[in-house]
Amino acid sequence: MMRNFTERFENEDEELTAAVSPNSRVSLLKSMWTNTKARDSPTVWCNVNLADHSKALPDIPFDSRSEKEVLRERRSRNNKCILYIVFIGAITLIIIGSAIAYQKPGGSPDPSSSATTSTASFNPSLTFVITADTYRPADESFLNDQLYNLPKDASFLVHLGDLSQSKTSLCTRSIYSDASSLLKASSLVTFVLPGEEDWNNCPKPSTALTYWRENLGSFEKNFELKDMPPIEHAFNRVENFAFFWDGILVLGLNLVDGTVQSEEEWSKRHIENVQFTEQNLHNYRLELKAVLLFGHAR
Repeated sequence: MMRNFTERFENEDEELTAAVSPNSRVSLLKSMWTNTKARDSPTVWCNVNLADHSKALPDIPFDSRSEKEVLRERRSRNNKCILYIVFIGAITLIIIGSAIAYQKPGGSPDPSSSATTSTASFNPSLTFVITADTYRPADESFLNDQLYNLPKDASFLVHLGDLSQSKTSLCTRSIYSDASSLLKASSLVTFVLPGEEDWNNCPKPSTALTYWRENLGSFEKNFELKDMPPIEHAFNRVENFAFFWDGILVLGLNLVDGTVQSEEEWSKRHIENVQFTEQNLHNYRLELKAVLLFGHAR
């Protein structure tokens, strides 16, 4: 007696309908099992009683993807596994390197330190003063009061820029020389950074930046520096400064917003800022605990 049933396969847009007897059903199922096994599909049937027609056979998944697609997926999985292994290996090396870095030169750990000494015991004490947007002449008296009342325990002062309003001052040379004379009255070592009103919003940005550098670049040199650590300035960018203070890397960068006078200059300056920062991070990497970054804009 013939038992009719239909099996549908979707492989490369082809459909197959078969009417077979129970005996030929075995060979068909074997063919299906071989096909699905070759394509890495899970085997969902086993120990099936083919003579028992009271129960329907389980559905057998059929993968319609081409061999190229299957191989591409396998390669993708393998690549992900390799990347995962490389990532875990890199993390392991970083952990091992960190552990070695915190050992004494002789190679043995410091018995007086714990595993968390590098962070838990770090308690920086650095007091400083910052100010900005002291537009002259309107804010000149305000800045004078600030300079007169600077805290005695502060180590330095940073002016973050905008010493005048470019629309009214027109960024003439006297604006920068007057600002220099005013800031020299500070009782603290003073660093000055440019703001957009000091150069890139000016009618003649290049001339304004030249005036700024002549009068305010490396401004800390106007003070006694015996209590300061060595101070470094970026090559060809005197406004950028850096120094290392008891585990703290202090950085000042030419970061402004306002008018973009030149996309090329804007990009070049940012690249130089990054390079200067990376170089100093590398120089102090074994002692570095914190970074203090100054700039006029984010």
